[in-house]
Amino acid sequence: MRMTKIVLVLASLALMSGAASAAHVLNSNYHSYASGSGNDLNPCTFLSPCLTLFGAYETTVAGGEVHCSDSGIGTSNMTISKNITIDCAGASAGQWFFVINGANIVVTLRNISIIDFAGGVAVPGIDFQNGAALFVENCAIERFRGDEGVGINFSPASGVAKLHVTNCVIKTNGNASTGGGIYIQPAAGAVADVTIDRTQIQNNRIGIFANGAGTTRGVVRSSVVSGNATWGIGAQGARSSLMIENTNVSGNQVGIVAKNSASVVVSRSSIVFNRTGLSASAGGTLSTYKNNDLNGNTADGVFTATVVQH
Repeated sequence: MRMTKIVLVLASLALMSGAASAAHVLNSNYHSYASGSGNDLNPCTFLSPCLTLFGAYETTVAGGEVHCSDSGIGTSNMTISKNITIDCAGASAGQWFFVINGANIVVTLRNISIIDFAGGVAVPGIDFQNGAALFVENCAIERFRGDEGVGINFSPASGVAKLHVTNCVIKTNGNASTGGGIYIQPAAGAVADVTIDRTQIQNNRIGIFANGAGTTRGVVRSSVVSGNATWGIGAQGARSSLMIENTNVSGNQVGIVAKNSASVVVSRSSIVFNRTGLSASAGGTLSTYKNNDLNGNTADGVFTATVVQH
């Protein structure tokens, strides 16, 4: 009889353990994990991972981290509405689309391949709608060629929002009529503070485009903007201001554009081998520190102002 009771107790504990391992508890982990061999009914721990990033995200507390244990993680289109870091170092490419939409949230996306393998989905790879800051680090974003085919669409609805893009590759986004690599489009009354550093933006329709009803203050530093079908870097509207520093702008239809009273300042950069190097129109200004290389374009164009170095 005693042995029977022991067996029953052990069996009950095993059942309870199995139930716990299958329980997908929301907002319970500081560190959650996704794996190609996981299941979204799991608790998303290291030993019992989820299959998708979204499954792991759901189990993570605000301010926590989602990690990728291995490759083959399941497809998951995600809306992020809390503070989170998602880091997929060592994982293979995945077909993941991200929407960032939460008041005052800070989101970091690191070591992720964000790819539209079909090449025709009408969404951006990353669509920032609301939040305090977005950090995109060591990511590849490519092949978003649908009607809203943009690698990163940064369109804060209100307040001051920050975008930091570091050491990324953003390529082959946009189609013949719309889209591109990075669009900066703050709503009226909003401010977009943007830094793009050590990033390759290549073979998109437009490389970088600042054009919103709100205010854009952008810096492009130590990057390569090349082979884009229309503009390499463009700013449009009186509230759009860009600083381009130590950047190669080459092989684009037009290298750098300032339109409709936008302001672009260029320092220690090379604008070469474009069909048109520089284009300023409708009150747009292109200013130089007189330390740039502007040559080898079919038509170089001209800077419209000189900034005195101090």
